[in-house]
Amino acid sequence: MNKDGIAKDNVSDCGICDLHLIYPCSFDDYIIPNKYSIIDENSPFDNPYKEESEEEMLKFQHSDFFIQKLHDNSNYEFNDAFIKKIIRIPLGEIKCGFSYMGVDYYEQGFAYISKHTITEVGTFSIVFPQVTNPVTLELFSFCENTLNIIEKGKATEVSQWLKNRKIEICGYPKAVMFSYDCRLNKCDILKCLAFEMEPIGGITSKKLNEWANDNIAQYDVAEVFVSDRCMIEIRKDKEPNVYLRLKAQAVELFFIEILLFQEAAISRVCSRVSYHLNEVSSRGSDKNSFEILSRLSREMANAIMFIDHKRLRYPSVRISSEIIAERFGLPEELDKYYKYREILEDMINLNSNEHDKIESSLMNFLLLVLTMIQVIPTLKVFIDITMSEEVNTYNWISLIISLATCVLFYILYKVFRWTSIRKLSKNRSKKKKYYGKK
Repeated sequence: MNKDGIAKDNVSDCGICDLHLIYPCSFDDYIIPNKYSIIDENSPFDNPYKEESEEEMLKFQHSDFFIQKLHDNSNYEFNDAFIKKIIRIPLGEIKCGFSYMGVDYYEQGFAYISKHTITEVGTFSIVFPQVTNPVTLELFSFCENTLNIIEKGKATEVSQWLKNRKIEICGYPKAVMFSYDCRLNKCDILKCLAFEMEPIGGITSKKLNEWANDNIAQYDVAEVFVSDRCMIEIRKDKEPNVYLRLKAQAVELFFIEILLFQEAAISRVCSRVSYHLNEVSSRGSDKNSFEILSRLSREMANAIMFIDHKRLRYPSVRISSEIIAERFGLPEELDKYYKYREILEDMINLNSNEHDKIESSLMNFLLLVLTMIQVIPTLKVFIDITMSEEVNTYNWISLIISLATCVLFYILYKVFRWTSIRKLSKNRSKKKKYYGKK
């Protein structure tokens, strides 16, 4: 790549091609190193469609330029305080590599992080502006998790590289490819959508062929094809300037980024609910269960707040977002979300019943103690009446009141005890249903 942003002559098997590999992640424990600059919600933004001179663009590195355009598009399109709580961290240039059939391949690009500050979910993205290797081979490596990040001569697989930085992948990584000289035929599109370099035969999958023939582009400047893991945009122009290509790509990638925020949020909270359910099933509830369930309930409420296509400014962007969300499996993720939310609500109810049982037991004990305490003065009054030779009206009234109080406390004790037994029986039935205990 030349400094002026003009592409080299070497091209991939799919022509001039830019590739974005996007990993939905959780950043709960990630600490941002001080060496990185940050673009946050308070950073200035401009009209993303504003024209810049070549001199203005060359002031930026490719990564800084592209991330600023993502920020511009996001703030221009969304007028939503929740969505705007995003910080973007340019990680600079990055070298990746993989092996295939005994041959080592390397690709140079840049990486960045987009993180939502309220939910701590986001994306880690690797961008290859101008792929030099066969793009189908890169997609194959991405799909089978053999793509490595190379630092100081050491190769580390991407998920492990993220794990080393306390970043957890939540959901399924997606690839977005932009091709610029219309050399892709149906076979090329099928191979990219299927993440296959050399299929064992002709791809006859009805679903894959349906995706490869369904152009979802909203304008006639390109063709767009989408599978559950990959989006391909075939541009009709042959734009050689990398800056201008990245600027155009940011127009689409900003809402794809939000879709993956949604996937990461749902995937993470469902995993946490499942983990807690298994913990309770194997070990039983403990004193921290109520706090954990409360935290999960708050997370569950925030997890669904990303996806609202109507917040997008332009109908064409909104339609594209809806179609891509459907292809990326967001409806299925939402179905999973509602199922796990129902499970969480049941767990909260069970935990509340446990608290009620404890409170009832304490009340039963208190009533029993009060009944026993009341028995002592009652006995005293009874003895005084028995030992007295003359009738004392006051003593008789005291005895009647004491006996009535004893009876009342005893009745209350029996009622609370019966209620507790009944609740305990219901809890056991529910535990058999949700925790599998017999």
